[in-house]
Amino acid sequence: MRAGMERSMRRPPRHAVFQQRMPSWKPIMNAGTVIPLFFAVSFIFLAFGSIIALFNSKVKTFELDYTDCERYAKSFDATQLSGTIKNQVTEDCYPMDYLLVDKRRTPMMPCGMIANSMFNDTYEIFYSNSSILYREDSADENETRIPIPIRRTQIAWEIDKKRRFGNPRGFHLNHAEAFNRTVRPVSWRKSVYELDPENPGNNGLQNEPLMIWMRPAAFSTFKKIYGRIDPWTNSSSYRAIGRIINDIFTALLSLGSHRHPIVLPPGVYTIKIGYNYPATSWRKSVSVVSTSYFGGKMGFLCIGYFVTGVMISGRGNMREDEDSRDAGGLHMGLSKTHNQVTEGGKAEN
Repeated sequence: MRAGMERSMRRPPRHAVFQQRMPSWKPIMNAGTVIPLFFAVSFIFLAFGSIIALFNSKVKTFELDYTDCERYAKSFDATQLSGTIKNQVTEDCYPMDYLLVDKRRTPMMPCGMIANSMFNDTYEIFYSNSSILYREDSADENETRIPIPIRRTQIAWEIDKKRRFGNPRGFHLNHAEAFNRTVRPVSWRKSVYELDPENPGNNGLQNEPLMIWMRPAAFSTFKKIYGRIDPWTNSSSYRAIGRIINDIFTALLSLGSHRHPIVLPPGVYTIKIGYNYPATSWRKSVSVVSTSYFGGKMGFLCIGYFVTGVMISGRGNMREDEDSRDAGGLHMGLSKTHNQVTEGGKAEN
C-alpha cells in the first residue's frame, strides 16, 4: 500500500501542460499557401525598397577628392636629383620648392613633396641571451645584448644608382660645400649630405634609402625596404654569439648549404624603433622578411602565373577536341561518299 501511495505522489498533475496534451497546429505546406506567402513577403520588401530608393534620390551629395596623387607623383626635379645645383627648380616641386634664408629664396635639396615626406623612422635589432624580452630598465647584469648590423646599401636599383641619382661636383672633397646654395626640406631633421656620413658612397643624393623613397608606390598600401641583414657567418656578431652559446647552437648555425646561410638563428630578438615619422590616420608596421632567388614573397604574381597557365591549357584542350571532332566528321563524310559512289558504279580513277 505504501508503494502505491509513493507512485501516486510522483505522478504529475492532471493538467494538459504536465501531461503534454497541449493542442498544436502545424501549417500544411502546399502550393496554395506557400506561393501567396512568397508573393506577399516579396511585395513588402519591394515596397520598402522603392520607398527608400525614392528618398535616397532626393539626397544630394557633393564629394571632392582633394588628394592630388598625380601631382604628388610628379613632385620632383630629375635634373636636381642627378647632381646639378641650380637656383631655379621645376614648377612640379611646388609648394616644396623654395625657402627664405636671410631674405633670399633658396631652393630645397631635394625639392618636391615626395622628398619632403621621406620616411625617417629608425630600427635597431638586438639579440639577447636572456629568455625574456629586453627592456630599457632591465637590471639583469648577466643579460648580454648583441646588435644586429642592418646594412642600408645594395637595396636600390642599379639603374637609379648609375643614371638617375648623383652627387654634385666636389662632394667627395667637402660635403657641405657641395650643397651650400641649397636648404634641406621642411620636414627633414638633417641635410641631404648628412643622411649617411659614415659611408660616403651612400651619402647625399646617392643615398639608397632616398632612392627607394623617391620611387612612389602604385597603391595606398605599400612596403618599402629599409635595409638588409647579412648572414652572420661573416660578421663579428656571429663570432660574439658563438662565444656566448654552446657548441650545439654553433652546429645548428652551420647547417645548410653555403648558398643559403642562416641570417638570423633562433633566439630572442628586440627591435628598437626610433619613432620620428608622424602617423595619424594610417598605420605603420615593420616586417622581417627572408628572400629567395626571386626576391621577397610575390603571392599575386604566383597566382597570376597559375591562373594564366590553367586558362591557356584549358583553352588548348578545348581547341584540340574541336579539331579532333572536325577531322573525324570529315573522314566519316568522305568514307560515306566513297561508298555511295562505289555502289553506284560511277567511281572514277
